[in-house]
Parts: sequence; C-alpha cells; structure tokens
Amino acid sequence: MPPRPVSSSRDPVCGMDVLVADSRFSTVHHTLTFHFCSAQCRDRFLEIPALYTGAQRTANILPIPKRRNLRIATGSPDALDDACRRIQTLMGVTSVSAKGRRLRVDYDLRQVSLHQIEAEAQGAGITFSGGLHALQRSLWRFFEHNELENAAHAGTRACCSRPPTPH
Repeated sequence: MPPRPVSSSRDPVCGMDVLVADSRFSTVHHTLTFHFCSAQCRDRFLEIPALYTGAQRTANILPIPKRRNLRIATGSPDALDDACRRIQTLMGVTSVSAKGRRLRVDYDLRQVSLHQIEAEAQGAGITFSGGLHALQRSLWRFFEHNELENAAHAGTRACCSRPPTPH
C-alpha cells in the first residue's frame, strides 16, 4: 500500500498545524518542504533556519523576551496609532505602546525580530531617529542575530564545562 499523503504540517516557527493543501506559504530547506501559517513565519524561518530545524526538544524551546524603546523622528499621531496596530498584529509581540515620541515594544525574539517590527512601523509612515539611536538599533539587530545563532546551535559547541563535540 503506498504511503498516504501528508494532510497537515506543523509550522516550525509558531507550532500551528497547517493544512498542506491550503498552504500558501512554504519553502524547501535541505530537500524538506516546510509549510507556514503566514508570511511572517516563513520570513522568520528564512532568516535563521537552523533555529527551527535543529535537534531540540520542544520542552527546551523557551521564549527570548526583548523590550525595545524606539525613538520616533517623524510621523503623525494617526501614523503612530496605525504603527501600534500593525506591530501588535505581529506574532510574538506581547505589547506595544506609544508615549510622546517613543514607541515601546515587548516581543519574543524567537517569533519576531526588531527588523520586522521596524518594517511595520515604517510601513505605517513612522521614521525612526537617526544618529546614535540608529547606531543603537543597528547594534540591537546585530546582537539579536548572534543570540539566535547561539540558540540555534546550543549544545553543539564547546563550553567551559564540556569539551567540543566532534563534527
């Protein structure tokens, strides 16, 4: 008897079950096809696939909470409200608020990145401050990427308490 076709697949980013027949978002990674519930999950997977395809037990997957205070250079109050609504709809964002010329966002780095949050705000017409704040945001994005790389390869590298594993 031939194997039955797979009817659903687990989204590796958020864990939702996705009907393969209805899946609009998918990608092939190392000859395996992954299906996603949204473009956000697919884009997140494509940023760092090793985080979602590595050998990790589900119980060991913990959120990576982040809080960022973003300084706004330009944007009307309506654009700021729209940016808050758009950011809040991103998977992984736990809270977003605006006070004066600042936007405060709490999120889970495993599900959404500062880069994605900035893109949503900019899509609503918000421009962030330049200068030192632009440098700070660039450093945050760099550190987030490194943190995700480290999480993706947890347990495969040498540590002060264990020798390196052979490759």
